[in-house]
Amino acid sequence: MKKKIASCCLVSTLFSVKNSDDKTHKIVTLCGIKFKFKRSAKTFPKAKGELRNLQLANACVLRIFDKILNKNNLTYWLDHGTLLGSIRHKGYIPWDDDIDIAMPRKDYEKVRNQIYKEFEELGFELNQGEGYKKQILRFLYKNSALQIDIFPHETYYKKTNKEEKQELYKSISDCYNTFYKKFPQEDLRSDKIKFDINELLKFQNEIVYKNNPSIEGGTIFNGCEFLTYAKPEIYDWEDIYPLKKREFEGYKFNIPNNYDKYLTQMYGDYMSLPKKVKTHKGIIEKLASNKSIENVKNELYLLIDKIN
Repeated sequence: MKKKIASCCLVSTLFSVKNSDDKTHKIVTLCGIKFKFKRSAKTFPKAKGELRNLQLANACVLRIFDKILNKNNLTYWLDHGTLLGSIRHKGYIPWDDDIDIAMPRKDYEKVRNQIYKEFEELGFELNQGEGYKKQILRFLYKNSALQIDIFPHETYYKKTNKEEKQELYKSISDCYNTFYKKFPQEDLRSDKIKFDINELLKFQNEIVYKNNPSIEGGTIFNGCEFLTYAKPEIYDWEDIYPLKKREFEGYKFNIPNNYDKYLTQMYGDYMSLPKKVKTHKGIIEKLASNKSIENVKNELYLLIDKIN
């Protein structure tokens, strides 16, 4: 017994593992030398309580959008935190609280101008991105905390090499700066002026596209309207298409073909824990002040069954 205890003490002296103070790394000590390893975000437990109920209800919203967009032959893919959650957690990031999807511009405009009526008939309200200075499409479900944000993506008039991508990056930034010089963001925030998507598309056509039509197979980049919250992201056509399917909260949805490149470009080492985690401002507060999210989730289940 004494030998066994001595052996255990020796092992614990030679080798030990513990969490770092901020719990983002494992500290491994081997023969007195410390090694620091990033702790995988995969080990994070799922959310609990009302936040988890909110996530599951929002997953129902995603299923509704998937059905209606597919019915109308419109293309979309999971984007931002929703895509990251699908790859890393097969569902929600434990602290996330909304849904993000991306659409090619032509399909995005169909939703903005026509298809939104189908969502309104189901109880959704189209709010053109209040949290993004009314720049992107945001759908809210009735008077609840549920929301889905839709981000437009452009297709360039040609494929681009490395140098051409750098030029494209600059022209996207120039378009953004030119537009917001004419439409100051402080005036947009205060509602002194309204966001004019047609004017933005005019600038984009002149500055970015140089009045050339987009082509299938061209380089893909995010729309200029949401650069307030992100830098220009530029991808090859093959990075996005053909789309793949990936699980999110028990159901499969569209994701980019090269999701690893897509997420790495957006987040860097996306499989590790971030230094800081945060939820979207106002969603949790709205959740607390509204009717039971469980009741809303049951309503959404009924809506899913109604959609052909």
